Amino acid sequence: MKKALSLILAVALVLTLAPAAWAYSDAYGEEVWLQDTQIHDGVTLSDNIYWSNYYSDLRHEYYLTYSPGDTVTAAAAYGASVCDRITAATAAQTYEAEGYRVVGAINGDFYDTATGYPLGLLVSEGEILSGSSNYYAVGFRSDGSAVMGSPNLQITLTSRGQNLSLAAINKPRVENGGVTMLTYDFRNDHTTGTTTAGVSVIATIIDGYAEIGGEMLLQVDQVVEDTSALAIGEDQVVLTTALTGYTQGLTLLRSMMPGETFTVSFTANEDWMDVTEAVGALYLLVDNGVVQSGFAKGNAPRTAVGLTADGDVVLYTVDGRQSGYSLGSSMSVLAQRMVELGCVTAVCMDGGGSTTMAASTPDSDYAQLLNSPSDGSQRKVSNHLLLLADGEPTEDPDHVYLSASAPVVLAGHTVELTANLVDSAYFPMEDEEVTLSASAGEIVDNTFIAPAEGGTVIIAAEWEDLVTYLEIQVIDSPDSMTVKRGNTAVTSLTMVPGETAELSVSVIYNHLELETTPADFIWSVDPALGTIDENGVLHTNYAEGQGVITVTKGTSTVTIPLTIDADSPFVDTEGHWGSAYMAALYHQGIFTGVTVEDKLYAYPDQAVTRMEFAVLLCRYMGINTADYSTVEVPFADMDQVDSWAADAVRAMYALGIVGGSTVDGQLVFSPNTTLTRAEAVTMLGRMQDYEGVVPADLSVFSDAASVPPYALEYFQTMVTLGVIGGSDGKLDPNGALTRAAVCKILATMP
Repeated sequence: MKKALSLILAVALVLTLAPAAWAYSDAYGEEVWLQDTQIHDGVTLSDNIYWSNYYSDLRHEYYLTYSPGDTVTAAAAYGASVCDRITAATAAQTYEAEGYRVVGAINGDFYDTATGYPLGLLVSEGEILSGSSNYYAVGFRSDGSAVMGSPNLQITLTSRGQNLSLAAINKPRVENGGVTMLTYDFRNDHTTGTTTAGVSVIATIIDGYAEIGGEMLLQVDQVVEDTSALAIGEDQVVLTTALTGYTQGLTLLRSMMPGETFTVSFTANEDWMDVTEAVGALYLLVDNGVVQSGFAKGNAPRTAVGLTADGDVVLYTVDGRQSGYSLGSSMSVLAQRMVELGCVTAVCMDGGGSTTMAASTPDSDYAQLLNSPSDGSQRKVSNHLLLLADGEPTEDPDHVYLSASAPVVLAGHTVELTANLVDSAYFPMEDEEVTLSASAGEIVDNTFIAPAEGGTVIIAAEWEDLVTYLEIQVIDSPDSMTVKRGNTAVTSLTMVPGETAELSVSVIYNHLELETTPADFIWSVDPALGTIDENGVLHTNYAEGQGVITVTKGTSTVTIPLTIDADSPFVDTEGHWGSAYMAALYHQGIFTGVTVEDKLYAYPDQAVTRMEFAVLLCRYMGINTADYSTVEVPFADMDQVDSWAADAVRAMYALGIVGGSTVDGQLVFSPNTTLTRAEAVTMLGRMQDYEGVVPADLSVFSDAASVPPYALEYFQTMVTLGVIGGSDGKLDPNGALTRAAVCKILATMP
């Protein structure tokens, strides 16, 4: 099933499967469906799909709406160091191992792809791990409330009464980049990672740490002129600058002496002074409710964070670069969407393949990936923004969770249901059985079997006095149907006689492809052209012709033309009764014919030799004869087998299909001997197990007594299966088989 249908449905809120006329997003277009799930106190997961008429494609968004409170808090997550990169799954697992429930998670800041350092601010547990005065950010206070915009972080070094503004903390030293302060947490190897020439002051932390509104007291250990990486101790920092671009900083660092002390202080805008968790953002999308401008164009996966007038926080993602699932969004349209969601301020986080959304839904103990990253898997990025709650189940029943693998289903199709009791900490209580019922259709175990008629079905999940309802829309007449052969849509079919095709149907309802099986439809084909079963398997007859295949579901019908064209490559089969069979086996790569003076001959009435039949059987069975090239065979006349047939004879012997005969005390294969009907029927009967086939009564044939004993049971089986029918009331077991007759037998084998 396509990702577009692998969705988590509403728990206690009603799912809306919305026709286009019901609602509209100025930013994204027509609402296809909307669904909200409360996944924790104060946190709602929204999973929505829209149809853009402008692009004729879908947009699929996931976002969390977080109302700050006592139960859920925010955290900025990162790896082993500031420059380390981890996936959202790894970030979630780290906090879960520490006893938290990761309610939700999105990817964070843009980062330098070469080194991994985040471009903007990073604050975790009150400590500034990376930052500068540039860029925007989203910050959280200890009470869960948020602030968004420009922190305007200022880092000031004070030494001997002289103040020096530092460019950044835990950003690499670069040419013309000013002085940066590096800490033990900068890199995994705990070094400066520097390759450019510069000056560095290595200092020991005497008191304090990097926090907004805080101050560090440091003591100089040494001043070095360096061109390579310096080690940073856990209780040390390195102040460093390149030799170019900042004369004041270079002069001050060179003047510092071992043993002297100095301070580094950290300030920010007033509303950022009590922030304990923060993640940087490169772009301001919305300011004071106004969409900003000047963004680059182009649709892509996007991640954003918004703040509403009521103080709610929206953690937002939209998938992209996946036509038919989600096209993504430009930043300007994303900004419009954030305003539609009530945001008065919004910032854009890293996007593209970095865009990730994970959450702990009430049927899971752990956070799971929700969106479809455009890379095909989660990308490792520099940091993430998480919502955390207590990770200990309460075992106190709170409500029933009910979800389905699809909110809309084709009539007669099935939908997998998930239902479980949920405790007050939103953990599943798997030991408690929930009862399922449906207003129409049938529920078997946890599978809903949709009724044959369309309409809305109400699914109920109950545990004692707790009950949850879910609507599933049953569709008996989809908007459109497309016939497919394999993964390719077909509007007409041209096939050769005796060919088989497995067909399926792609169904669109309200711009979305529904999960289907061929058995969901009524199939028909002109009987003169062939047969088609309830699973869409088409077998063409051995005659040329034209007609149609018809597929019906409710009042929706699709018809495609079918042409059966023998398209014989042989110059000597026109008008021959076996032409269609020989052509069919040619197109299947079983019967190749003989080329003479650039013309292909079938020689339909020529007898088949035993080694020719061995080759035909190998091709029919799809055997790679090279796999049998080393098989030892007991035949004394293998030197008479042509090289093109030798491995086929070895394969037939190894598989027990041929056994040879004894002549003058030696076992021989007799490769050039004309194949008899008895020999052919025996070899065909040995190809597979026909257990359960009722043996035919051969007494109706006047020459039944002449059937060799070794071939008797095989004749009885092949007659029952219709492979052998006799002629003029005779089986002619010792007669020769022509090339046309062999092709007919193989073409009509069941």
